[in-house]
This record gives sequence, C-alpha cells and structure tokens, in this order.
Amino acid sequence: MDARSTRGLLDINRRAQYDVLMRTTLTLETDVATRLKSLMKKRKLTLKEAVNKALRCGLLAVEQEQPEGTFRVAPHDGGFMPGIDPTKLGQVADELETEEYLRIVQSTR
Repeated sequence: MDARSTRGLLDINRRAQYDVLMRTTLTLETDVATRLKSLMKKRKLTLKEAVNKALRCGLLAVEQEQPEGTFRVAPHDGGFMPGIDPTKLGQVADELETEEYLRIVQSTR
C-alpha cells in the first residue's frame, strides 16, 4: 500500500488519527431487535444498514423536535402582611438575630 491508499485508515502508530468508523457492542431491547429484523427482511438490509438507517431517522427526528410549549409563570401578588414595612426588613432581621442570640446565651447559663 502506498501513502495515498492508507489515508483515512486507523493506524496504531498515529495518535492524532481519528475515523468515525468504529465497532461497538450494542445491546438491543427485545422490541427494538424485532423491529430491526422486520426492517432488514422487508428492505433486504444488513443489520449494520438497518441500525444506521434507524439511528439516522431517529436522530433527525430528535434534532428537529420543537419544545412542547413555552413555560409561563402565573404572577401573583407577593405583598406583605399588614403591619410589615418592606423598607424595614433589615431591621426586622437584626431584631430576630438579636432575640436568637439572647435565647442561646440564656440557655447556656
């Protein structure tokens, strides 16, 4: 083989080489295997051809899927209970922290 005829082949000595052709083990569920066998018989395909065709069709369908719908949030009034001033929430937090501190200090005595 000359250099031109080996282009695109995997070579253990060339670490940068990558090719999309690969062998892999694929475990199929029973219903999928049955449908693939039917497709192979009907269209006179090899297992490889049937799997590649099914994957291409399935991937195309997944890639073209549209979102089911726009997510919308239903707004609601997030107002405060009567008697709570939203401009003084920092002060309320300080008071609650002070009360908690005093409770802890008194319980340790």
